[in-house]
Amino acid sequence: MLEAHEGDVEGDVEGDVSMLSAEPRGPPRVFRANHIVNTIRATVERQMQCLTVLQYCLKQAQITLMEGKAARRMQNARANAKLCGRKRTNTSGSLSNTKPLPQSLIALAALPLPDSFLFQQAYSGSELIDESDVFQWDKPPPYDSPPPPNSPHEACFTHNLVDVMHGRQCRLEEETRARYAQMFAAANVDVILQEIQAAERKLMGNWNKLNEYVSCMQGCERHRVMAKCYVQWQARKIFNYRREADLIICGRNPYK
Repeated sequence: MLEAHEGDVEGDVEGDVSMLSAEPRGPPRVFRANHIVNTIRATVERQMQCLTVLQYCLKQAQITLMEGKAARRMQNARANAKLCGRKRTNTSGSLSNTKPLPQSLIALAALPLPDSFLFQQAYSGSELIDESDVFQWDKPPPYDSPPPPNSPHEACFTHNLVDVMHGRQCRLEEETRARYAQMFAAANVDVILQEIQAAERKLMGNWNKLNEYVSCMQGCERHRVMAKCYVQWQARKIFNYRREADLIICGRNPYK
């Protein structure tokens, strides 16, 4: 009788333990699944936020690097010009008597270029970009094209147009450098020096008037934006001509 009683007690205890150890069913399992999903979603959102911040920081670092490179190029050009000053002649083609470039011009020349898809396509000369209507923006203002309507769509078009013009001008700049590189390799250094010095004098002769005109432009927003883009590239050309001439006078190759 005692053994039977003990067996009954053990059975009851095992039953209670099995009930305690059994996995819960129904709503608790659904609650845990929802909790896991919400945790994963929150983690993904935090990672996306971190990625956005990282991309912004990387872009700012690239801009700072480009500005630093431009400033260092100008400093190196000035240092080379001072070191090689005694080698310069007093002919009309010499830069020994030229004035330093205005700081406002240097600042414009050092502005970073865009890195958008349209810029890259225009820079590479892709057939996807139709440049048949952009030639007017290669010229100084004022412009004859009718002002577009003042709308977000037209503002976006102007922004894209700026990227295309930057890519186009950058491509033309590379083509000019490639031509001068071939001339330099053929020992036509004097011809290069005469060309770039004449080009710099021509641009500098119009610089003050052009810069003042664009800074005071009124009216059409697209015309003002494209005029500023044009001025930026005039400054960049002058800056590069001066640097290239200084390097050539010092016996160095600016096109390698």
